[in-house]
Amino acid sequence: MRTGTWLVGLAAVMGGWYALRDEGSPRPVEAPQLSVAGRGFALHDPAARRAKLLDLDGASRHEIALRDRPEARVVGESGLLSLIWRERDRIHAARLKADGSLGPSQSFGKRAVKMCDGVASNALRFSVGWLESDGNVWYVFGPTAPKSRELVEATAVEPVTAAARPKTTWCTLAVSGKKTVLLWRRDAALYIAACGRNCPSLPPQVRSDAARRPVLGFGCAGNGCGLATRDGQGTLHLTWVGTNGKQAWDRVLPGYRGGHVEVIGAGDRQVAVAYEDLDGHPLALRVSTGGEVTPAWRGGAGKTPSLAWIDGKLAIAYQHDGRVVTTTIPLLRQLSE
Repeated sequence: MRTGTWLVGLAAVMGGWYALRDEGSPRPVEAPQLSVAGRGFALHDPAARRAKLLDLDGASRHEIALRDRPEARVVGESGLLSLIWRERDRIHAARLKADGSLGPSQSFGKRAVKMCDGVASNALRFSVGWLESDGNVWYVFGPTAPKSRELVEATAVEPVTAAARPKTTWCTLAVSGKKTVLLWRRDAALYIAACGRNCPSLPPQVRSDAARRPVLGFGCAGNGCGLATRDGQGTLHLTWVGTNGKQAWDRVLPGYRGGHVEVIGAGDRQVAVAYEDLDGHPLALRVSTGGEVTPAWRGGAGKTPSLAWIDGKLAIAYQHDGRVVTTTIPLLRQLSE
């Protein structure tokens, strides 16, 4: 891991007591996780304790056996595989060597108590977040492109004064262009913050019925984000909100069986959404930022699909009969609404 590659940002979300809980249907700990790595993809298979570098067609270029580490995330840092994990109240990051050992590591945070859901990545950067004991949300980020010269910097959202000292209970994140977008729950309210060189000093609250429902997935494109939520009847919704917290539209998505939902940006005018359908098959949809929903792919029997997108290729990984299946499909950048 080259010195100066890792970047750290801080989103201080209102200090105070914390009460951890899961939001909606979190990704099972054994489920596969895809992310962008250079001109291909990184695959983390926690059940098999394996990490792989995949090319644009989904073929394995390199595979590493992993040692067991709590709440680990595999990322494609500068086109190579790196590991981010929580241990002894801190977040650690290091390059993975071919034998599964780690290179020199860096540590972040003060008293980390829980990782944010998922890994966010695109052709420019990855981001991984966590919740601190004081209720602040932190994130570490770095380049996905090979030979990147991105500089180290720190950003912060200043704490907002509150007499009631509400609790931050859950967080997730996404990336859009060069920005990391944080989403967190503080008591009943949902907040969003798009962070570039700086984070907003007063992060907006999400103003939508979706904010009162369990969040199952989150992904961003352009200046907005899709929130996958489940209503009281078990129906799956994708709600588009701006990074100002205002709702643009809400769509019901078909055939949702239950469980985790994956939402990722696929360029600046669309997201890809994946989940398990009523027949037990992984399903992927293309959804434009204007709200047009079109089918993109349906696989054989399987569950807990994960997605990553780069250069017009959508990578899909899912569990089938105790193993992880990967495939890629063309999903071109949408040029207009």
